[in-house]
Amino acid sequence: MRSSEQFLNSLNDGRRVYYRGELVGDIVHHPVLCIAARHAAKLYDYHDRGIAVDGLG
Repeated sequence: MRSSEQFLNSLNDGRRVYYRGELVGDIVHHPVLCIAARHAAKLYDYHDRGIAVDGLG
């Protein structure tokens, strides 16, 4: 299982993400999208601590 840091780093893989019609250069540092990215990353931290999380492989 990857770590939260690995997950966040994986978001900068060249994908093209648009938010409200604008191309987002970096999801992790975008003022709005970073909230969802960090929330998802936190699920990996919970899994590492042995807290059950549905949806993680």
